[in-house]
Amino acid sequence: MDFKEYQSQNKPNWIKRNPVPSAAIALMMLAAAVNFPTIAQNMEATGRVREKAMENSELNQQLQATSLFVEQQAEIAEKRYSGGCVLVVASDDPSKFTSLTEGQPVLDAVRGVPLPAGTVVCDAFGNTARIVSVDGNPVAGEFAFTGNKQVVEEAIAASNADAEINQPNIE
Repeated sequence: MDFKEYQSQNKPNWIKRNPVPSAAIALMMLAAAVNFPTIAQNMEATGRVREKAMENSELNQQLQATSLFVEQQAEIAEKRYSGGCVLVVASDDPSKFTSLTEGQPVLDAVRGVPLPAGTVVCDAFGNTARIVSVDGNPVAGEFAFTGNKQVVEEAIAASNADAEINQPNIE
């Protein structure tokens, strides 16, 4: 008797000799067949959850990077305020503050000409900039912002003594 004949003769015998495991296997296969749609839905839901978790992880990384960037910018801005940045005021009313605008020149209040490249300027709202040369024109660039009102208020108070001489105007 060869192996195939032996196998074919013993298959029915195994099921007869092992009715409980055979029944258990049959029930598991039946349960799997009946529950296949549910299993597929669960697998699909698990995939969506995994995908959402990855999106949230990426968002968290972006938020952390943004937070670090904001902290670094605040540190730069605070150093500029503490270092004596030139505070800008409105050109039509030097007693009023105005905001810096990126890419716009900041004018000397007395001579009406743009401040030279390299000058550090600030406004009363927490914005600071360095005057940079763009196409040969000195304009506000390299912005940094701080929400530290105390630092801003100290810079405003320090500038009041020379307000009429040192306050540049925005064009």
